[in-house]
Amino acid sequence: MIFVTVGLEKFSFSRLIRAVDSLARRDILKEEVFMQIGSGDYVPQHCSWKEKMSFALFIRRLESCRIVISHAGVGTILLSIQNNKIPIVIPRLKRFKEAVDDHQLDLVRELDKSNAIIPLYDMRDLEVYIKQYDQIISTKKLEIGNVDYLNNYLEHIFSRKRS
Repeated sequence: MIFVTVGLEKFSFSRLIRAVDSLARRDILKEEVFMQIGSGDYVPQHCSWKEKMSFALFIRRLESCRIVISHAGVGTILLSIQNNKIPIVIPRLKRFKEAVDDHQLDLVRELDKSNAIIPLYDMRDLEVYIKQYDQIISTKKLEIGNVDYLNNYLEHIFSRKRS
């Protein structure tokens, strides 16, 4: 199963939901897709979905999926890594009115150095990343150090904001 999650932001991330739904419509995805779509203005026509879900259901979906496709939410990324998943991570971008700034882009660029995520900067590459997922993850490392790297990065960011 492919699990797509966009978090609970007040901003829409319909760009991601549309892209995955389009792949499902064209029968590109050869497995079940479940999406947590948040407050977006697009309702998937070709995938199962919920706007919001309980934490318990979120964890069950995360544990049972083969691929996680996510916004660059720190919680989702940490939970993915803790559940031995290397997520495809797409940052919400200010220019698409998906966020107030590009902090998710900054986070994805930094976490790419940890080798624990698959960063996706161009939605047109999503199909290739899904099709080549197993090959891509074979080049990544999933280890406790990835979580430590994220924690250290977040501590650095928050200490700069307090100064």
